[in-house]
Amino acid sequence: MKEIAYRARSLKKRLPESPPGMFSSRTEWNLHANRLTALLNRKRLQGESILDLTESNPTRCGLTPSIKFVERFARPQILSYDPTPKGLPAARRAISDYYAGQRASVNPESIVLTSSTSEAYSFLFRLLCNPGDQVLLPRPSYPLFDTLADLHDIRVSVYDLVYDGEWYIDRDSFTRALNSQTRAVLLLHPSNPAGSFVKEDEREFLVATAGRRGIPLIIDEVFHSFPLDPHEKIPPTFAGSTDCATVVLNGLSKLAGLPQLKLAWMCLGGPAGWVNGALGRIEIIADTFLSVSTASQIVLPEILGEIHLFSTPLHERIRENYSFLRSVSVRDCSLLRSEGGWNAMIRVPATRSDEEWSLALLEKENILVHPGYLFDVTGGPHLVLSLLSPGPEFRAAIDRFAHFFAAPATS
Repeated sequence: MKEIAYRARSLKKRLPESPPGMFSSRTEWNLHANRLTALLNRKRLQGESILDLTESNPTRCGLTPSIKFVERFARPQILSYDPTPKGLPAARRAISDYYAGQRASVNPESIVLTSSTSEAYSFLFRLLCNPGDQVLLPRPSYPLFDTLADLHDIRVSVYDLVYDGEWYIDRDSFTRALNSQTRAVLLLHPSNPAGSFVKEDEREFLVATAGRRGIPLIIDEVFHSFPLDPHEKIPPTFAGSTDCATVVLNGLSKLAGLPQLKLAWMCLGGPAGWVNGALGRIEIIADTFLSVSTASQIVLPEILGEIHLFSTPLHERIRENYSFLRSVSVRDCSLLRSEGGWNAMIRVPATRSDEEWSLALLEKENILVHPGYLFDVTGGPHLVLSLLSPGPEFRAAIDRFAHFFAAPATS
């Protein structure tokens, strides 16, 4: 997805060479690699060693569980197939128990399993939107949403996250973005890549505003259990909320660092009429695909029962890397405060675009970073760095990063 995502912000640049009438208009994307991807491919073909500060796959960062984990799949139940559209009851009860540990009451019957949060979004867009309808997204945010919107023939509108020493939701931009075709509001708790949790007063505003208009809130909490400051209290999950229509998303990809198991879920909350109506429809959508692995569902209760064994190494890694990043002074650059998640954002000098800075870092230092435009970052050039790399590799990259900006030629 990373290489595809590099092209995501150019999706509306249609391919003139496409044979007319052979493909749907929703797939007329820019299929050419951009300059950063082209340079990266060339360097890799030449055998150059790249310090990758964009890696988001924990299985490629030395965080794979021990071989004993694989033994959990050696059981006869996995050989039988008893498809349940919403997911096996034992798996849904385990998710309910997981939230109970966070003091959130979630009925197992209101939980639906999916193979990924991307699939959950797909189900929800099918549930809530007709072609041409609109969903509201935060800016900055991950480019995946643009692609999903295209595939479901819906439009996106944005509300801004504004930085002033910390990130907050611009309520005026949120209110302006709402219209009669808005069918859902997406929140990331915490946001990606900004790393800001939804604060209590923001939560009250969003629930009240969406509730008055009857617009469901879709809350992506895949990074919720990864705060970066050990001294700050994590704002509570939205799971179990009853004040307005809500759908909370999470899954094993981030929570346990196990993307290969392909298991995620959605928890529906709010007024009983909304929940029951939504569940009946989603169950039919899920029954159409039956995409969730039986094996993953069977081992899910054990994984969630020992979630610290999976999440603690991840948590330690990102906190140590973020702490080191905060300790390094980079000339003419500023690290933006992040509260949670796996990414950090750095504001860089406006003498170049963020794409040009990314190209220069890769060309001269063999450091790969995300340019801010990939996440629709505004307010000048920014770079986005993953905190997931092994400590020695991360520190070496940041030292080289700082040296690059200290050199006179970069000014």
